[in-house]
Amino acid sequence: MALPESQAFEDFLADARVVAEQPASGPRELVQQSAGSPLGPGSELWLAYPSGALQLNSVLKKVEEGLAEVGAPSSRSVALAVLVLIVGTKGTTRHVEHANRLLREVRQAELSFNFVSPTPPPIADVRADYGTIKVEPFDPTKLKYWAERGGARWPIAPEDLRGHAAFVSQRHRVTLINTARLPGAERLLKNWSGDAQSLVDLYFQSVSDVLQDHLRTDTAQRLSLVEAAGIAAFDFSSIVQWSWGIHLFTWTSSRNASAGCWTIFRSPSLNMNTPPARTWQDARQCIFLSPPGY
Repeated sequence: MALPESQAFEDFLADARVVAEQPASGPRELVQQSAGSPLGPGSELWLAYPSGALQLNSVLKKVEEGLAEVGAPSSRSVALAVLVLIVGTKGTTRHVEHANRLLREVRQAELSFNFVSPTPPPIADVRADYGTIKVEPFDPTKLKYWAERGGARWPIAPEDLRGHAAFVSQRHRVTLINTARLPGAERLLKNWSGDAQSLVDLYFQSVSDVLQDHLRTDTAQRLSLVEAAGIAAFDFSSIVQWSWGIHLFTWTSSRNASAGCWTIFRSPSLNMNTPPARTWQDARQCIFLSPPGY
């Protein structure tokens, strides 16, 4: 059993809550933050929890153990996302029982990783097989089929990237929390209405990040021999950073649930060791407004 049937855990879950604004007081942790854009304002998601002998990390450790027991990917971030689902779907009593029930509600899925180059399709044949990951022209046919079937989409159209060089990998038999059968799902929909999807998305995003870290480690280990032989060399971490991440979880129908999917998207990013823009603004103001001889 993941969470102990103790009064300390019962009280912690009873007083914990998920809120969209930073609480004015008391222990809290920022769970998710999205920046604003011309299309809409940014948003935040906070977990507020009671102060007491039982610490948040102690609860998250037990959630991690529960995920490990059923063979699901786990980390602190995944455990935090699952705790958000537990708190978001809880009732008024028997909170530990509810949490353990949710942790046992799982299903099998596949995850398709597609790190697609933003540059135009190459002229030469780029196909290569490195075991854990393959290099090939991007083919979005299967992704489009599942997305249309599950009513999902990405911010960009995968078809627009057809033929671009892509690093692809398939993760089979990934054990996931069955978000289609969350105990107390009706409470989540009632309390969060249109934002309920963001709580579920937080879980899928965190699992994707953990599996991507595993893929990065596995690929580095396999390529170490290839690089040592002088056959090929590339930095997979840099590829992930510079690529469009068009990923997809899929699961087939079962006795308890229908087939479905969940999309994951990452845009190319550039991380530079430069000060924030405000630093340059302050420096410029100091130079032009300072008196002569300063």
